[in-house]
Amino acid sequence: MSENTGEPTSETHPRAWAIFFQLDGDNSGTLEPAEVLAGLEKFGEEGLANLLMQKMDTDGDGKITFKEFVNGFDAIFENTPETAYALEEQGEIEDETEA
Repeated sequence: MSENTGEPTSETHPRAWAIFFQLDGDNSGTLEPAEVLAGLEKFGEEGLANLLMQKMDTDGDGKITFKEFVNGFDAIFENTPETAYALEEQGEIEDETEA
């Protein structure tokens, strides 16, 4: 087992990575407001776009890094699990946490 460096990875956070990867339309490694909105519109959750940006963009640069996404992911999706499940049901992400 590798040592935890504190930086999230696709291996340490597979569900968050799957969602982040789907939202990152330009593969820049960050999420911009338009990408968040476009991704959530597919599931009728566009109202969450501003909330995600406000809560997850902790450095205020207008983009969400994977680290910021992971730090905010659990708190937001624990309160709205139907969004994460909707992504799974649409085949957008796989639940890699189940064996």
